[in-house]
Amino acid sequence: MKNILRFLFLLLMFSSCTNSRYILKDSGKDKKFLIETIKEMHQNGQISQKPILVIDGVPLRFEKELKEKKLSLTKDNIEKIQLLKKEIGIKIYGEFAQGGVLVITTKSSSNEVKSEN
Repeated sequence: MKNILRFLFLLLMFSSCTNSRYILKDSGKDKKFLIETIKEMHQNGQISQKPILVIDGVPLRFEKELKEKKLSLTKDNIEKIQLLKKEIGIKIYGEFAQGGVLVITTKSSSNEVKSEN
């Protein structure tokens, strides 16, 4: 019984640590918006639980950039989230894209593009 409880505790602890890399700067349930989006896509078999995020053209890998710093992004700042096809993601980002690639465009980025036209 103790071993089962230890295992469950470690599993819970591990899963919460990995998900924390996708926490937004928001408060309340909005801070887990990206986590929930990734979970839903994972349950549909579209990506792993550790996809690369490409925010306004800047790739953030789960094991590297997302481990070193927190996201400086809020739910309200997200214009759209697109899932890159796996083959395309691997061609662009290499083997790091095996888990999937989510391309996030922020509202500030889309406003910059509009103002340049």
